[in-house]
Amino acid sequence: MSLRILQAGLQTTVQDGGRCGFRQYGVPTSGAADMLAFRLGAMLVGNMNNEAALEIIPGGFATLVEADCLLALTGAVVQAFVNDIPVPLGRPVYVRMGSLFTIEHFDSGFRAYLSVVGGVAVPEVMASRSTYLNGRFGGMHGHSLQKGDVLPLGAVSVAARRRINSLKAGSNGAWKSVRWFVPSLLYRTQNASNERVITLPVIRGAAFNDFTPESRAAFFSQPFRVTPHADRMGIRFAQTREDSSVQLPALRLSTPHEMISSAVLPGTIQIPPHGAPVLLLADAQTVGGYPVIAHVCSIAMSRAAQLKPGDTVRFEEVSLEAAQHLLCEQEAVVRTLAHALCYCG
Repeated sequence: MSLRILQAGLQTTVQDGGRCGFRQYGVPTSGAADMLAFRLGAMLVGNMNNEAALEIIPGGFATLVEADCLLALTGAVVQAFVNDIPVPLGRPVYVRMGSLFTIEHFDSGFRAYLSVVGGVAVPEVMASRSTYLNGRFGGMHGHSLQKGDVLPLGAVSVAARRRINSLKAGSNGAWKSVRWFVPSLLYRTQNASNERVITLPVIRGAAFNDFTPESRAAFFSQPFRVTPHADRMGIRFAQTREDSSVQLPALRLSTPHEMISSAVLPGTIQIPPHGAPVLLLADAQTVGGYPVIAHVCSIAMSRAAQLKPGDTVRFEEVSLEAAQHLLCEQEAVVRTLAHALCYCG
């Protein structure tokens, strides 16, 4: 079983739940930038053991499906097709061997996840199949996918095989999906295309009180625009007025000073000397020497991963207790969904 890549777009990488336990050696966690979308996709196709998926950004994607399989699309809202026939998002889809699967347009969001039953079975590096592009390891030889790459797929579980056979028996075309689906509130980007300003909840960072009162107030009151300097390591923002492209004053420390490098994680917001926030994502370094003004709450990291250049965000302060409560609520919903999927045909 395999997928043959015919078009890989601007960047398509193999990602799983991340490379845990190696940050003390300077190795980033990596893994899916939108972990919620990745987890939902895995559940939809019956992958329960951290099997790898494909993380796809805009630019066009096409693959030849070289065996009967079950796949699901989550994350960004995209226009996807099997043999030029539109396929739905947020549900398992049976695809017949020899079919052409394509993604032609992103309606909203920035990262789509293609989960395939059995997972993408590239070799593990440090207990993960995730691609770390800067380190050039993991995934498909450490690089983003290219035309001609052939991705092996893993073994199919008994439950997934039953679902494939059920859909295959009722199919007279290249694909067939189930009638049920994951609510769009869960599998979509959580920021509708008509939402003008995207809100990210944050808690204060260790250096928050080191900034000037004006900078602290501006961090929560003014909008920030996503610049083209955005990748899997992080997002650089620019301060602009809502009604123009006029640059606003930079965020500054009350007393500029050199800082001792300290641990950072995906979600950390640093303020470099240029005075505009940088939000770290999945491939972020393990230590940093810039002051940390805040941390994006875990529940909002999926939304942050879907930001694209030109999007506008505001940071909203929440308490640690509120952030933990929101995360617990989300995890309860995910657990309920996982349980329910065990009984879906």
